[in-house]
Amino acid sequence: MNALIYLRNEKSALVRNISKIIQHKGSYSEEVIIESSDFDSFQIFGYNYTFVGNESVAISGSDILYVSFSN
Repeated sequence: MNALIYLRNEKSALVRNISKIIQHKGSYSEEVIIESSDFDSFQIFGYNYTFVGNESVAISGSDILYVSFSN
């Protein structure tokens, strides 16, 4: 599965063969690891995220417009 991350600056980032998303610890939240089986329920908040696959991309949630998952 691939993740295409659309950013507020009109750019995008592709993560091929994504296996998990890490939502990093914030002021009110512990670190959360979102496995591929849970991508359907993924929501974007103001935390920092790392999308892990063939590439790893670290992005602030405030910079993400939306994420598209495809096979």
